[in-house]
Amino acid sequence: MALVLLFSAASAAAAAAWSAQLRRRSKRRRVYMDGCFDMMHAGHFNALRQASRCAEGAELVVGVVGDAEIVKAKGSAPVIPEAERVEQVQLCRWVDEVLDDVPYDLHPSFVGELLGSRHRVDLVVHGDDPCLLPDGTDAYAEVKRQGRFVEVPRTEGISSTDIVGRILGHVARESAEAPQLLFTGARVEEFRHGGEACLPPPVGHTSPVVGYVDGAFDLCHVGHATFLRMCREHCDVLIVGCHADGVVRERRRRQHAAARTREEAEERAPLPLLSLHERCLALWAQRAVSDVVVGAPLCATADLLATLRVRKVFRGTVSEGSGLVGTGDRLDGLRKRRLVFDLKSPSSVTTHEVVRRVLNRKEEFEKRYETKSAKEAAYYFNKSSSRSPVNAESNRNGG
Repeated sequence: MALVLLFSAASAAAAAAWSAQLRRRSKRRRVYMDGCFDMMHAGHFNALRQASRCAEGAELVVGVVGDAEIVKAKGSAPVIPEAERVEQVQLCRWVDEVLDDVPYDLHPSFVGELLGSRHRVDLVVHGDDPCLLPDGTDAYAEVKRQGRFVEVPRTEGISSTDIVGRILGHVARESAEAPQLLFTGARVEEFRHGGEACLPPPVGHTSPVVGYVDGAFDLCHVGHATFLRMCREHCDVLIVGCHADGVVRERRRRQHAAARTREEAEERAPLPLLSLHERCLALWAQRAVSDVVVGAPLCATADLLATLRVRKVFRGTVSEGSGLVGTGDRLDGLRKRRLVFDLKSPSSVTTHEVVRRVLNRKEEFEKRYETKSAKEAAYYFNKSSSRSPVNAESNRNGG
């Protein structure tokens, strides 16, 4: 009898332990990251990717700072209005939930909502660059005090300030002195993790409907993101061809030559504002995108389409090339093969429109760039100084 009771007690203990383990497995840790996400780029997307990996199977909740809060904290409105920023964050592959109009300052009452029963957040994540309020205090001081803060490395070589500088002509992408985004195999694999294979199953297997769309995707704004989502709704696999810098540069040269006014020429003058690698990483971050052809040709070749087994080639009604003189329709050949599907673009936003928003507030952004770029330069100086091999050896030796 004692043996039976002992066995029963052991079984009950094992069952309780197993039940507790199941409960732990079923509770996904909720990770929170916030930001302005103005002119979203590979750095933003990499931050969101890193945040989603802070805990195994984490659920990523993203807070988008409201327009009024940005004006209060930074002194000027963002380039991209809140509604567009929210929608673009929602379309990122690593984001599970979006909170709009969050405060810039994680003050105690908001932190209480985040960590309490309202949002049930376990960890708050931010990059390793300082985030200071107008009075000089740390915006994340409260969550740090509560031991809920996790820091991730900031992505090198790209920022919203840097992009504004490129638009204003202060920054050259090819400058040897400027920090560059590193396009390594490991980084590509990190962005591709959880994505789909580019090549469909071999002939003879059940083949999905493969769609293809190509373009420059410069700045990868909400117009691009929403159109890619629409394309994905019409196919099983969506492959995006991202044009090489030289291809984009030639198209922009023709647009510049066709510009009727000086203002129009200014808006069209910049070469691709983002490099091919920067644009590809932003595309891989889109939930709708299965894979990316890096450096795709301007006109999709028969071999490219056959290799990828493309059955639909998409084109939107809003295009950066609208009004381009003397180029014709580069999809004419594909139209004859009935491969082209014209879709009504869900957004009228274009790269030229984003550039125009900056140029219309040129004086304001000149001042803002001067201040912000100095802070970024200080960040990169401190980063290189603290992580250099010489300093690391000095620290090990107590120097």
